[in-house]
Amino acid sequence: MENETFETAMERLETVVKRLESGDETLDAALTDFETATALIQYCNEQLTQAEKKIELVTGEGVDA
Repeated sequence: MENETFETAMERLETVVKRLESGDETLDAALTDFETATALIQYCNEQLTQAEKKIELVTGEGVDA
């Protein structure tokens, strides 16, 4: 997942969520999808946090002057 783009991870997350919402999976498959979704959410949150930090560096926001 580390070499995956934010956009690709979000697309995968949408797919997993749709499968979970369908209710057509076995319990084991749903648990696996839930674990995958949790990992994708964490990855996307980390990517967003890194992007926010870069924006703050570029704009000077959040930096004590």
